[in-house]
Amino acid sequence: MRDYQARVNKDDGRTRTSLARSLLALDPNKDGRLTAEELTKLATETFARYDTNGDEILSREEVAVLSENIHRDRTVQTKAAKCDLPKAAANEQLAVLGIYGGEGLSTASIVGMDERTATGKVVIEPGDKPLYLVLITYDPMLWQIVGNTKRVLHAVAIGRTRDDMLGVGITGLPRDRVTFLDENECKLSFDSTKSARAKEASAIIERVVGRPVTTLAGIHNFFAIKMPSGTPVQAPPLKQKAPAGVPQDIWTDFVQFFPGGLTSIDAATVVAPEPAQPYDVLPAEAGIIQLMKTGAIERLGYGKLRIAKPIRRYPAGLYGAHSVTFVLGKGVPQPGGLPGHSCVLSEETGKPLPGSQTCGSR
Repeated sequence: MRDYQARVNKDDGRTRTSLARSLLALDPNKDGRLTAEELTKLATETFARYDTNGDEILSREEVAVLSENIHRDRTVQTKAAKCDLPKAAANEQLAVLGIYGGEGLSTASIVGMDERTATGKVVIEPGDKPLYLVLITYDPMLWQIVGNTKRVLHAVAIGRTRDDMLGVGITGLPRDRVTFLDENECKLSFDSTKSARAKEASAIIERVVGRPVTTLAGIHNFFAIKMPSGTPVQAPPLKQKAPAGVPQDIWTDFVQFFPGGLTSIDAATVVAPEPAQPYDVLPAEAGIIQLMKTGAIERLGYGKLRIAKPIRRYPAGLYGAHSVTFVLGKGVPQPGGLPGHSCVLSEETGKPLPGSQTCGSR
């Protein structure tokens, strides 16, 4: 009985401590004290905010909205504790951009030779007010910061870690103005401006950075955006006719998947958690085109390619709709790297090579 009562008293003490901390967190002027007058004022203001029809009674619908907001505030508070973003200066404009992936391909990789790196531009508009950028991506992304870059005092680049490499990098800013964060720890990803995830991310960032978000933009497939206005920029159309020596169907796939084209980036100019590297074989369809121009790969039919000469590695990112069927020519050594979802057949046996698990009936 005594042990039970001791546990009850201990739990009551924890509850009171937790309640006290919650109340002190409401302290309006942050002087470390919460007076009855301050608490009454907060309660009155909160009640008025949710009493939308002003009848001094919270209806079932109004209570539901209040409960939803309380739950969201708790979620924001929990997630904010895991996001170590630098504080903003009082005069900085806070602009947040969330994307899924980029429409352009980079010639430099920030995630090794077996992953493709996308790229896109953040165009800083003219103006005197300093900017704080938060750039969030799902796929590996190399952000090109261009325009009036002196305005950017802080840039926080958030990406996902794959094989111990954080898939995000930046050009156009010095390293001392850039912070990198792992999306796996700081859950902020979104790619639609009006989504619930975007609103939550905005609230978390405001809480941690200490400034209101003035620009919030979400874009699924990203080419470029003007900041701080948040105006998206469409990629200029690529030529629909294939260059000499490139089959039309392969060029059409490249244009469809990467309307932003291939951007040549000097790896030495990239600020990233790990040193950037130039691709020895370009990723995805760009790599297939590169190898076809050298005669190392020949087209056998739609989606079917023969490796006629030794190549250092398979192009990175041949997954899903990017996958093809390779036929490894007689006497040609198996390339390095990963074929992704691509089928690799031996020309000598007609059978899949070891590590090729997705040939099916091809």
